[in-house]
Amino acid sequence: VIAGAAMIPANDLQKIVILAGGGANGKSIFTSLIRFCLGDDMFNTAKIFDSSPQDGFWGATLDHGILCVVDDMPQYYNKEAFSYIKGAVTGSDPIEINEKFKPKKTISILPQIIACTNHEFELYDKSGGMRRRVLILPTDYKIPVDKRDGLIQFKLVLNTNDVEEIANL
Repeated sequence: VIAGAAMIPANDLQKIVILAGGGANGKSIFTSLIRFCLGDDMFNTAKIFDSSPQDGFWGATLDHGILCVVDDMPQYYNKEAFSYIKGAVTGSDPIEINEKFKPKKTISILPQIIACTNHEFELYDKSGGMRRRVLILPTDYKIPVDKRDGLIQFKLVLNTNDVEEIANL
């Protein structure tokens, strides 16, 4: 359902999806497969929940594509960002992005947001409005160390076990 909503905007979840749980359990692989299906022009990796984004300004590239993937969301995320986009998640409010030395951009349709975190996720804004707009999916499964395949992401995306082809990516 989440992958379908991320790839087909008509299936609007009207929720921010948080995949929460320890590392090495498939969260990044799941989002990588969706990104692969969409192609580079259809997703962004805006740092909208970082407390101090490293790449310029809040929401950089958020207006790119139909999906926003936030991988490795920090434990102490930017709670104001959640409140700021609350109305935009349901399509009722536009949001503005301030880019350095450029005019403000208005986004009237927010891309589907999927965020992954390795930390116990706690929603700071406990209001009903926010709870209705966030879907927290615990990912409790843990892949044992001896069963992990460090190249699984590439194998799935490339549909090959050829190590040379994987290395050339």
